[in-house]
Amino acid sequence: MVLHSRSMKSRSFHLESENIRGELLILKCRSSNSLSCEIEVYPRSTRKSVFLVPLSFLVVVGATFVTWWISDVQSTSSTWLFASCLLGLIILWIKYNYFDVIKESVTVVKNIGIQIKTTYKSGKQALKFVDHKSVADIIINEAITMHKVIFYVAILTRNSENTKKDLKLVPLFTVGRPKAYLSFYKRYHL
Repeated sequence: MVLHSRSMKSRSFHLESENIRGELLILKCRSSNSLSCEIEVYPRSTRKSVFLVPLSFLVVVGATFVTWWISDVQSTSSTWLFASCLLGLIILWIKYNYFDVIKESVTVVKNIGIQIKTTYKSGKQALKFVDHKSVADIIINEAITMHKVIFYVAILTRNSENTKKDLKLVPLFTVGRPKAYLSFYKRYHL
């Protein structure tokens, strides 16, 4: 884990850590004043991974087309094979471009609320806003999966009537899940 910090007045720093799968992540926190801060989590990408999936997609489509062309073109089984391979590759390409998250950010503004923004590889952004009146607490929660315990940051929200029955968890950084939550929490005191 590497921690870099600028002046303490700006309270901006970034933290390099791993997620629960062992992939490198960068946590950035920027705060120009005491009223707001923005926290970003994104993977530390490499150049070759940017071109690896589109290149492999083109190679598989080309190999499938050549195999289909060399084989008996009038055969319906080879046509169905080519169509199913092409459909599978299109589904994988759509999943890669439209459902893979490249950055998650949370902007906290005092007395206004919390904005959660998720950016996908296609450029699409999903925004969610939680009003400050509905925020009960920000917690580090733990969950048990089949074979491990994971930790995640969540906002504990309530509805406008302030009843304890209607508390809900809104998870933050659902894709990244950095291991460095505790050091980040101690450093910034969310």
